[in-house]
Amino acid sequence: MTVSRLEGIMGDAGDLAYDWVTQNLYWIQHQRGWIMVTDSTFQYVTPVYKTGSETIDSMTLHAKHRWLFLGVTNKNRPEIRLTDLSGRHIRSLLHFESRLKIVSICVDYTDNRLYWINSDFFNSYVRSSNMDGTQVKQIESSYLKPKYRNIAAYLDTIYLLDVYPYRNFQRGTYHKLWYMTKKGENRFSYQVTDRPGAIAIYSSNEEFSLDEISSIGECDSAPPCDQICLPSLQSVRTCACAIGYQKTSDSTCEPNLLHDDYLLLVDDGFKKIFQVPLDTIHYNYSILPIRSENNVRASIVAVDVRRRLIYWSDKEKSLIGRFVLDGSGVRTLLHGSHAKSLEVDPQSGNIYFLDDDTQFIQMLSNDGSHIKTLLRAENNNTNIQMIALDITNKYIYWTDTRSSKQRGELWRMKFDGRDQRLLLDNLRSPTALTVSHERESLFFVENYVNLHEVSLHHFDTSANTQLPENLKTYVINLPRLAKILDLKVDNWTIYLVDTSQGGVTQYSLRNNSQQNPVGDFFVPQSLSIFKTSYLYDYYNQLPNPCDHSNLCRHFCVMTSYNMSRCECADGFDAAGFNCIPAAGHFDSPPSYGNTCPTDRVVGIFTCQNVTTLHWNPPQWTDDETDEADLFLTSPNIATEYGPGSYYFRYTATDSTGNIGHCSFSVTVTSLTCEKLPLLANNGIQISDDRCEYGKLVYDIFCKVGEMFVRYDEVKNKTITNVCQENGEWSIPDHRLVVCESPTTTTETQVTRLEIVTTISSDSDHKHVASTSPVTSALSTFTDITSSEPVDVSEAIKKPSIEAANAGLGTGPIVAIVIVVLFTVCFTLAVLIMWKRKKSFYYARGDALTDRMHTREVFVESTYANLG
Repeated sequence: MTVSRLEGIMGDAGDLAYDWVTQNLYWIQHQRGWIMVTDSTFQYVTPVYKTGSETIDSMTLHAKHRWLFLGVTNKNRPEIRLTDLSGRHIRSLLHFESRLKIVSICVDYTDNRLYWINSDFFNSYVRSSNMDGTQVKQIESSYLKPKYRNIAAYLDTIYLLDVYPYRNFQRGTYHKLWYMTKKGENRFSYQVTDRPGAIAIYSSNEEFSLDEISSIGECDSAPPCDQICLPSLQSVRTCACAIGYQKTSDSTCEPNLLHDDYLLLVDDGFKKIFQVPLDTIHYNYSILPIRSENNVRASIVAVDVRRRLIYWSDKEKSLIGRFVLDGSGVRTLLHGSHAKSLEVDPQSGNIYFLDDDTQFIQMLSNDGSHIKTLLRAENNNTNIQMIALDITNKYIYWTDTRSSKQRGELWRMKFDGRDQRLLLDNLRSPTALTVSHERESLFFVENYVNLHEVSLHHFDTSANTQLPENLKTYVINLPRLAKILDLKVDNWTIYLVDTSQGGVTQYSLRNNSQQNPVGDFFVPQSLSIFKTSYLYDYYNQLPNPCDHSNLCRHFCVMTSYNMSRCECADGFDAAGFNCIPAAGHFDSPPSYGNTCPTDRVVGIFTCQNVTTLHWNPPQWTDDETDEADLFLTSPNIATEYGPGSYYFRYTATDSTGNIGHCSFSVTVTSLTCEKLPLLANNGIQISDDRCEYGKLVYDIFCKVGEMFVRYDEVKNKTITNVCQENGEWSIPDHRLVVCESPTTTTETQVTRLEIVTTISSDSDHKHVASTSPVTSALSTFTDITSSEPVDVSEAIKKPSIEAANAGLGTGPIVAIVIVVLFTVCFTLAVLIMWKRKKSFYYARGDALTDRMHTREVFVESTYANLG
């Protein structure tokens, strides 16, 4: 079996859908709110459908009819939309007045119907309709549990994933996979230990490759596409270009490359390098094509403007390479090292990088033949984040968060590693930094989002390690929990990328204004500026002794404005201009490869207070010392962690004393929901906040004791509002809650009685008989293609036995009929049980009987008012 994979750009992916005709794969990219598509090779990827303020909650594909069905929430109003496979010809199929999101949707090829789940924190409804949205039926409903989150249909059965956390003293927490007939009858379940995420059917019944499909709008009805072919309903097929390409004709795609004045950006999701114009806010960016037989997967980038070379580092393969500006001449310079930060001196051509493995700052010759270590991390109190070069004064600057997030530091040293000096201390998490040659200043980020500017001359005139009084601070508006990853400055403009937005943010230093991020990127990681005016107006104006010195065997290093010196690589000693092997053999420090955990942010709710952290420790190797003989140190790991930032470091020391470092940080953030304002005119009151099951909750009730609270399809004396994982309340606005008289007939509350019985056979299946809460007027579906709304009370046609179980209506006549039927059933059951000498069980106010064919009986009731 051949396995291919698509990674990095999936984000918070959901609902994969496959078109067997074109072999295109569709999925929801929740982070951006897009429907993405890729060809069968996973080489080309592009968004096919974008939303604005809306969210896409679910998706499915009808391979025969060539449709995409989308579950979309627009201003808290869910709807089912229909598009063709190119994301065009959009129309609304069903519109819901309730606020229950469409969390899952599937196509039933057997009956040619749609099945979906409407759900929120409390309620789950399983419903179906024809493909045109007519004949809507309700199959199943639940309150609190089961908590349905995914659905699939096959022949006469539907399958439902239940994510409610059931608990058992012996098995612990588990979930369920339910399956039942399409009428909601004969319900069974499997127990699932891990939280289920998705369900799909693999069967010959789902294979339609031999079926005939109209060629109109299909890919074989027109010239082939360069990259991605998208079928278009009753039209000509559409050729789509991948992100970073522009269409040059109906079927061809090419990158629109620039020759000057652009940013080089690495997207760590794509693992590609892009060009982004400096002087525009439009989306005319391009992928940088690299002509190489080996796939270049960049995670960091730097540019040598003078030699027109681009350097990159591959984290997965642990290498540093380069290529010419046009994408040719790809060459690997160094194996076994991944650069966490990478800079180039345009005068000497030397490459300076921070080794992500060892935390060493090292210098590499531009042909990769020699390497020299300038700074070694000798203890566990080093966590260098980024380096930056001051080309004028020949300094390397770097930020170090140290072992405590409250004791960050800013350092510098000369290009040859001499004159190491602490500049600022007691900083809060200093990370990204860059030097502006035009402004003669240093920009650095503190506490992930606070951007400071300080003059380079300040450090030459002051020995004070505290933040200077003349420090300039810029406020960058970023989403909550965002972190600035990298930044570059071009005269009066700052370009930066962060962890939350898929683009480049521009900030004007002239008027302190900020523009929205530019780009359709997923994990923008690293920036570098290519601008030839830097070369002619700045770099070429500086003295460069290395230009006229061919005497240095390994390195010519600039040490001051007009001075240079020769340096030798590790393992060599200087002998005049020559370099001779040192007396001892140079031994590399231990390496963890790619097994070191990465920095991450963990959110916990106010009621949780603490959380546990888990990761796999790094695995060490060494070129000289056996793994068993390495001296290892590990951080002290607590049982639980509260809100705050935590720094962890592992080390491995080989027999010659070289130390390898693996360090990462975990930030635990307290998540809570903002207090909702209480309105004076809607007659409701709220209780104080409290914690239940690790969630922050409060109760909503009416000021008048006889009144009932109603929110959407829920009506009761009290409704509980729950702070959800996305930081929003399950009831987002108190204006959505109203107080009504108990005799109001907009909804009928029906007692829900559930009996779970363990079958006495060897099967592990569970049989469940249930009645579900049904409302006399659930909500209104609106078919946008029709001018008349469709009342769901008329649209939902349930079997008569389900209607009887629902207890439709609240009038006295219906109530008397229910009581009479209940009494008759109870009497008959008692007579049968007495005759067979069996026991019977009852639950408060609701009696029921069950023939004891099984080992155990579990009875659970949810009580509600019948009005």
